[in-house]
Amino acid sequence: MDGIQLLLIIVIVSLTSLLLVVGIQVFFVVKEARAVVKRVHGILDNSTDRVTSFLESLKEKNKN
Repeated sequence: MDGIQLLLIIVIVSLTSLLLVVGIQVFFVVKEARAVVKRVHGILDNSTDRVTSFLESLKEKNKN
């Protein structure tokens, strides 16, 4: 085996390992971002319901 072939094999294995690790890290980041978006969505939905009920109660008080 040539020195160049050995060097290419080492480089290919190194880059493949590095890309695998980066891919796993990206997966975890996307998973965490998805969880954060779900939490924010839940908070915004809850606050929207509260604001809506508050405004409806103000409308009822103004009618009386």
